[in-house]
Amino acid sequence: MTAPASQLKKLAIKFRNLIYWLINYQLYPGMYFREIYRVRTFHGQTPGIGRFQGKPFHFTDGLGFLGCIKELFKEECYFFESKNEAPYIIDCGAYIGLSVYYFKTLFPNASVLAFEADPATFEVLSKNIAGQQLSKVEVFNKAVWDKETELTFFAGNSMSGSLVVDALNKQNPIKVKTARLKDFLNRPIDFLKLDIEGAEVEVLRDIRNDLTQVERIFFEYHSIAGKDQALGELLEILTQAGFRYYIQEAKNYAKRPFMGLAKEGYDLQLNIFAMR
Repeated sequence: MTAPASQLKKLAIKFRNLIYWLINYQLYPGMYFREIYRVRTFHGQTPGIGRFQGKPFHFTDGLGFLGCIKELFKEECYFFESKNEAPYIIDCGAYIGLSVYYFKTLFPNASVLAFEADPATFEVLSKNIAGQQLSKVEVFNKAVWDKETELTFFAGNSMSGSLVVDALNKQNPIKVKTARLKDFLNRPIDFLKLDIEGAEVEVLRDIRNDLTQVERIFFEYHSIAGKDQALGELLEILTQAGFRYYIQEAKNYAKRPFMGLAKEGYDLQLNIFAMR
């Protein structure tokens, strides 16, 4: 390769890398180039601290941290408006607390109940709530369920821990305490978030008669391979409670569905938004 050709190739690579980072920079508002690159080097369940909006946040894995920033602060999937200046929000599956921070950014006077089942993730969540000095936030190291008890919890990784399925086949079960969500629906709720990795079916069945207290709700629906699907039942629960819903595909598990669905773990995952 001649010298000019070699120089052109190097320039092309630099230009491609620049475009890549410009695109990624737009995906993570509130973070600098160098910080995005640094956080991406934390692979797997490697804890660390990242700077977002000029503030330090603890995380359990770098890609999960960046993914939450993109989802919450770029896409603003949970954005809502309220006439209530101090809304009451219940965040089930609060992960490391970025969703709580987002809600408190939207509504500084909001009261937030945050549930996180995984003990290691809960420790990080607690650090971030304290570090950001978020007031009127109550955190619980419990999984939400249809009764108070103690259940096996598949830790998986920090974003996919579940009471109902070992989605990543990590074979890493632990015991966790549960809280009955129904017991917390005794007052008007402006926003209820259920990101509880498959437990939404049992929980929604249990709270169906209490949803009149809820103004808007988000939940992820997980279809577990080989088990009866409950999507129709859950949508009927929403309809009977007076909600109108909107559905997005959360993850594509089958690019060619007629050639077969997943044989283990989840075979369908949807984001469901319901409002009055």
